[in-house]
Amino acid sequence: MVSIKFNRILICGLFLSQIAFLSCNSTGNDQSTIETNLVNFSAALAKADTASLRNLCSTNFVLIDEGKIFDLQQLFAYIKTALDSNTMTRKPNDPKITVRDKAAWAYYSVSGEFKTKTQTVPLSLLESVVLDKVDGVWKIAQVTTMPTGSQ
Repeated sequence: MVSIKFNRILICGLFLSQIAFLSCNSTGNDQSTIETNLVNFSAALAKADTASLRNLCSTNFVLIDEGKIFDLQQLFAYIKTALDSNTMTRKPNDPKITVRDKAAWAYYSVSGEFKTKTQTVPLSLLESVVLDKVDGVWKIAQVTTMPTGSQ
């Protein structure tokens, strides 16, 4: 009788530890995927790569920048105009990511530069991002960006 109870407890414990292990792995994978998406988002913005942005962002995407709100189509027009004869580099640094079920959010600093024909302007930004998990894929739903005090 004691042996049967012990075996049940052992089996239950092993089962629960597998669930915990899989949950930890899933969260770790989610964090890694989200971090990759943030890097890819920055690269796509810097290149005005609308195809990549469309894949990375949700259909209800919103960017809040310099007191203005941009949907995805407005963002495309904005970056194409800004990068028409200029170049930009941008890199997210040290993202802090929180994942809860099918929602995630992150904040991080962005470094880089914006080059025109006559000048180079360093980028020093703080961004926050909200993501939704849609059909198993993390999509960027909202980005808020602002300059840091070091600009």
